[in-house]
Amino acid sequence: MIRRQLKSTADRPLCWQSIKKECPPEGVPVWLWEPGRGSWIGAYEYCGDDPGGWFFGDCGHSIWFDYTMQEWNTADNEWDDDYKPLYWMWLPLPPDWKEKEEAPR
Repeated sequence: MIRRQLKSTADRPLCWQSIKKECPPEGVPVWLWEPGRGSWIGAYEYCGDDPGGWFFGDCGHSIWFDYTMQEWNTADNEWDDDYKPLYWMWLPLPPDWKEKEEAPR
């Protein structure tokens, strides 16, 4: 799986982007939006199985942020050719780990 490392929010515009213009990077969880389905978190991946090709999927609840790599990851992207999103958007960066530890309880 290809991972695209992005270190700053400047590299991740938090606005909807047309899939016709640019698809999200392979395997990276992003917000997806499709008419009639609404928004969900999924990824764009290549599957070599029959029928092979590029598919969008639904990550369900299997996403986490890797603070070492500074990227979102998924353990399960359930892809299907029924997913036909028109737009995608980066997931926002979570609060800095140090800030999270120092937050009052």
